[in-house]
Amino acid sequence: MIAFGHSSVGTLVGIGTYYWLPDAWPLIPRLLIAFILGIISHYAADAVPHGHYNFDPKHLTRQAVSVFIIDFFGAIMILSLLALLKFGISDGFWFVLAGIAGAQAPDIAEGFVDLGYIKSSNVVIKHRRFHFEKTHRKTPEHVALPSGARMWTWTDIWQVLVFAIAVVTLAQS
Repeated sequence: MIAFGHSSVGTLVGIGTYYWLPDAWPLIPRLLIAFILGIISHYAADAVPHGHYNFDPKHLTRQAVSVFIIDFFGAIMILSLLALLKFGISDGFWFVLAGIAGAQAPDIAEGFVDLGYIKSSNVVIKHRRFHFEKTHRKTPEHVALPSGARMWTWTDIWQVLVFAIAVVTLAQS
């Protein structure tokens, strides 16, 4: 459960920007703010110890792909469906998606670098150094399971709590 944490924080960012930014502002700039705050939330969440994948994206096992799909797409599908049920196809729904997209963007970009879709450059190298060396807080228990994910430890409880808060927030009418 790695993407679940980022998607959950992104959901809360999207809801917050939806309710806190003035409706008088144009929609696109407000969605852009939600997206940017989602990106910022990614790095803030990375400062809290949490699980990581430890596999080569170019040589994935079936088990690693299954874990990744459940973690990444499962979180997005659950939270998006709840947002759709709460807001319908209205601004609130798009704010949640913008927050989730921003919260996932740094890891998606890293995946594209690993797969060779984004070529290495000074910007990529500086981002990688910042992302992996400056913001990530790792615990000694960072031992990969055969699936490529790290075994759960006490440091992962924050992801469950944030997911629960996002679900409860979306479930409220």
